[in-house]
Amino acid sequence: MNRRTFIQTGAVGGAGLALSTACSPKSVSAEVAAITGFLNEVSPLLPQFAARITQIIKVANDFNQAYAAGQFKDAATIFANLSGFVDQLTTDIGVNVPPQVKVALAIVNAAVRAIAILLKAQSTQPAVAPMIAAGPSPVRQAILQKADPVVVDEIFRAAVKH
Repeated sequence: MNRRTFIQTGAVGGAGLALSTACSPKSVSAEVAAITGFLNEVSPLLPQFAARITQIIKVANDFNQAYAAGQFKDAATIFANLSGFVDQLTTDIGVNVPPQVKVALAIVNAAVRAIAILLKAQSTQPAVAPMIAAGPSPVRQAILQKADPVVVDEIFRAAVKH
């Protein structure tokens, strides 16, 4: 994928993330597609992380299936794992990678945050509420950490900075 196509795909993916939350709050397919699509694109550039990327893609798809099936408790647990795996991959890869990889990982992280924001917003719905029930838990912590409005504002400012 050349740079222009990569950037255009990122812009379309980002727009899809925003629209999916506004138009279809019960679907996370666009966010999962962003995660899996961009990880598939960068996997050949990061052969030493190929197995881990494959694992993250599987977990993202498992989350999507559980969420779509209404298995919210399972989906929440899978989301916490997904969030942790993406964080660990990002940390392990570091910053000494090509710009294409940096942008892809930023989009993947933004998609994970978009899912967390959606889950947090739906936390008052009876079917979804048990996912982030009160009290400390890794699931609740992952959702609230990724949906932190301060960090979301920082990401937005960085994304629209000229």
